[in-house]
Amino acid sequence: MKDKNYKTVGVTSNGLLNRGSNFNHGFDEYICTWNLYQNLDEHYRIKKTIKNHGFLGFTGVIKSLYSNGFSKSLANIIYRTSFPVKKDSTVSTRRTTKLAIDKIEESVQKSEPMFLFLNYMQPHMDYNPPEPFKSKFQTKGLDSFSQSPIKFYSGQMSNEEIVHLRELYQAELSYLDYEIGLIINKVSNLGIMDDAAIVILSDHGEHIGEHNHISHYFSLYNETLHVPLLLKLPNNSGNLSLDNSKDFVSTADIFPTLCNLV
Repeated sequence: MKDKNYKTVGVTSNGLLNRGSNFNHGFDEYICTWNLYQNLDEHYRIKKTIKNHGFLGFTGVIKSLYSNGFSKSLANIIYRTSFPVKKDSTVSTRRTTKLAIDKIEESVQKSEPMFLFLNYMQPHMDYNPPEPFKSKFQTKGLDSFSQSPIKFYSGQMSNEEIVHLRELYQAELSYLDYEIGLIINKVSNLGIMDDAAIVILSDHGEHIGEHNHISHYFSLYNETLHVPLLLKLPNNSGNLSLDNSKDFVSTADIFPTLCNLV
């Protein structure tokens, strides 16, 4: 994309897709929504770094804090502690959508082609959808309960809680659909839909009790492997014909397909 003069922008809410793991490679901009300040040399999991590496880990964390500017590092720590993506990813979802719309508008204003990668965490455990989406799917209220996979695999999660998890999952899907819809509407309203390539997919599915599994651990069943894949190509890209009876489509096909477009 860069070789074809596309501006490359990545926005992620998943802490595993961080700069320290080199996921920002090739991007002009790479934004981690759990941080206020970007482009810092940080240890994503400070406690784990210290636990695994002891004194060397501790000195490494202190060194990075001061090399980045203590105030910026502290602000990032406070922000991601106040809005933990693991417990509730709604804040990061809203921020991702806003950043996406801002970048799309900027691209149009500058007449600059752009490759935009968005990585949402919803729907993802812990399921904690916002209203009114939660009430739309929730059949009965339950007090807050642990969504830990350990609780499920140890047989301590009740059937009522499993049913409630499925409702929360559906609510998070509905909410994410709404957020993605805001981006699609912006692309349409800006008059660039005909020229846009849009790919929507998931990196994995979820178990919520099926085959005696929870989340996406320890499983190669279709619930985790058979993910959604929606592809909208530019109008001038020609026809992409598929025969559902014999053609096998994989997420591995996305990269060459997009490269072929540019």
